[in-house]
Amino acid sequence: MTYGWLAGEIVRRVSRKSFARFVAEDIAKLLDADIFVSLPAQHDHRAAEMIPPQHMAPPPPLPEPALMALSNPQQDPASTNLRVWRAAEIPAANGQANAMGLARFYAALISGCEGVRLLSPETRQRMTTPATQNRADLFLGFKDSWGMGVALNVPGIYGPNPGAFGHSGWGGSFGCADPDADVAIGYVCNQMGPELVGDPRTAGLCAAVLSCAAAQR
Repeated sequence: MTYGWLAGEIVRRVSRKSFARFVAEDIAKLLDADIFVSLPAQHDHRAAEMIPPQHMAPPPPLPEPALMALSNPQQDPASTNLRVWRAAEIPAANGQANAMGLARFYAALISGCEGVRLLSPETRQRMTTPATQNRADLFLGFKDSWGMGVALNVPGIYGPNPGAFGHSGWGGSFGCADPDADVAIGYVCNQMGPELVGDPRTAGLCAAVLSCAAAQR
């Protein structure tokens, strides 16, 4: 959550636009992609009702300060269906998109999407350079590796290529890209999974897509 507010403020000061407006005008419009931060009310009929997990995964054994940070405020899955949530502008938490929108966005981070490339190769290289690595994350329960705003493929959930990167959302939705395979993937769901991280749908879908892509070469 903190990272989103900090990055969003940089965007606001550089672009002189709110984060939601920047996403709408400088990303979504360029890519013809359904990606929103702060969903306009006229699109409410297109938003799927989120279904909370049937059961919650037990929290990992954490020290008390980490538990307090994880549960304060307590997150309620049902709140994502409220108009106030959809309308809010929370850069790290309430991006709303469909699968094609996510795929187009990640494609534009690597080889481009219909002639639109959001980052230069040099900037993408900087973005995917590990900012943290070989560090046990107290919240996630494993050794993670983060770039500048993206999760690096250390656990291997985004396919076999360690150079892949992406980000997963609350409940199981995700987007990712494999630059070597020149493949971008977007997946969204409304049945939320119970896992805090490592939804099994992610690894299975990425493996299937990348296997099919390799077979077509």
